[in-house]
Amino acid sequence: MEINFENFNDQHYFNYCAFKLLESLTGEYTFQQIIDIAYRLIENPICVFDNSLKYISYSKDAKVDHPIWHEIVNKGSMSHDTVMLFRDEGCFEIDVNAGGKGPFLFEEGSIGFKRIGAHVFIDRKAVATIIVWGIERPLKPVDFKIVELLCSVLSLEMKKSMYINRTKGLAFEYFLKNLMEGRIDKGDKIRQKLSLLDYTVKENIYVLAVDIHEFDRTMITLEFLKNEFESMIPGAKSIAYNDYIVIIISR
Repeated sequence: MEINFENFNDQHYFNYCAFKLLESLTGEYTFQQIIDIAYRLIENPICVFDNSLKYISYSKDAKVDHPIWHEIVNKGSMSHDTVMLFRDEGCFEIDVNAGGKGPFLFEEGSIGFKRIGAHVFIDRKAVATIIVWGIERPLKPVDFKIVELLCSVLSLEMKKSMYINRTKGLAFEYFLKNLMEGRIDKGDKIRQKLSLLDYTVKENIYVLAVDIHEFDRTMITLEFLKNEFESMIPGAKSIAYNDYIVIIISR
């Protein structure tokens, strides 16, 4: 049933949205279904992407005629041109300056409409970013409170579904970190872990360390930079570790 929110004041609107979002946690709703519910509540398209700028989810019912939205739907990740556009628009700088203290606003710029950005945190670590596109109706101050609550709901859903632990890329990073810190130091245990990760070690292994202690996070995300290295070097796996990107190359 469609709800007309025009006669709701901000408090009633927030209370209704909060009820529906929290209700989604008690049912058998998937991550995607929660995003679909949030789209109907906020009345603006939503996309969620991880730290490497790959899209996790988006409002599938939204009909958006915009090249970046087409990219979300058709490619599932941000192109290099889109990343550079966001950099030039100061989006990464706005994000960094917000300091993870809540939702933040992107002005229209060349994209043509305002957006709300916010992070999903698990164990105090940002694992995903939400963007609400103010393209179907103007954004309102109450939207920031709803987006903040949506981030909390998605965090709980991601924990519940063990999203983080099922991600192979992150599991491999944990393996590399434990290996470098000497927590795994026996050949049989290393081989066992590699087998579980479905990673085959070839004849030659190389290690490359890139110093990032002066890396400017207002220009681009660290995860995106890591992915760029991996895409340029066949057989590479990487991890950010103690102001370095450590790249393992197996050939």
